[in-house]
Amino acid sequence: MNNQHQIGLAISIYSDRQNCYPGYVSSMNIPQPSGTITPIPINWWISILPDIEGSAFLQAFKEFEAKTRTTFPGGLMRIAVCPSGPPAAPNVLHYRVNVGRATPNYVTPATGAVTTDTKYIKAQAIPAEGVFANQLVSVANEDMSRSRISQSFISSKDGTTNTLMLAENSATVAPPGAFPQDGIWWNTSTTSPFPAPCSGIYNGTTQEGNITTTTYQSSNDFTVLGFNWCGIDPTKPYDSSNMHALQKIYSNHPQGSYVTFCGENTAFLRADIDQLVYLQLMCPWDAGVYTGASPEIGIRNPIDSTKPCDPFDETNLSR
Repeated sequence: MNNQHQIGLAISIYSDRQNCYPGYVSSMNIPQPSGTITPIPINWWISILPDIEGSAFLQAFKEFEAKTRTTFPGGLMRIAVCPSGPPAAPNVLHYRVNVGRATPNYVTPATGAVTTDTKYIKAQAIPAEGVFANQLVSVANEDMSRSRISQSFISSKDGTTNTLMLAENSATVAPPGAFPQDGIWWNTSTTSPFPAPCSGIYNGTTQEGNITTTTYQSSNDFTVLGFNWCGIDPTKPYDSSNMHALQKIYSNHPQGSYVTFCGENTAFLRADIDQLVYLQLMCPWDAGVYTGASPEIGIRNPIDSTKPCDPFDETNLSR
């Protein structure tokens, strides 16, 4: 738990300094030997390296991206590895962040193509669906609120103690269909792309939250070090056709994983947690989730779909 606590604290320090949480992907300017500056996509872990005593790894990453270095720094970055998890390589990360629906800004979820469809534009302009957003956005007249989610915003909505920030994901043997357990924070391959520094979310096919498209992110087969909705439909949270119960976070702790909330409080999240509760914990603003259905009231009450879901009940964490 100490590693997870330190990571959560580093994320909070970053949030206080930048007035927003890191993007699950953002950009860093890398000086090149030619004197030019190249923007490189980075994941949230690289964003917080200075706050977890990772400056040497950050410098090595910059040199690697500038092609003045070809080897990974020696030694294991121990804070990246859950003590109860399986043995890990130096570039493995056992922790994931809450990316909510995890659709990239202003794109069609199934294809990744930039769209003018108002359904997706509205859905992805509202910071209601997760905490760590896509900050690699270059669409004209964009509402940046979706990609710059702050702690103060969450405090004004559902509350930081009720919104998931971070979870361990480190099962030695995970159930079939679970999130991959071998996410890496830095791909040290020296072949093209050189390197692809982001990895680790549900690797299935076309359901929302599957981010493996190449059409909006340079040439990389781009994935995310995060956990998401698992295809749950906010208008029908118990619809069996949309339930992907195994596509959740797992660890070597029996029947669940430890999680850290945006308020830095921790809890043990059962793998069989109620689907609606899981969805509510991921959304910083239940009522603001855009569904494209009328009435537009956010996450629906599963008993009466004309009404919003009931407020989060902490006793449901044990369900």
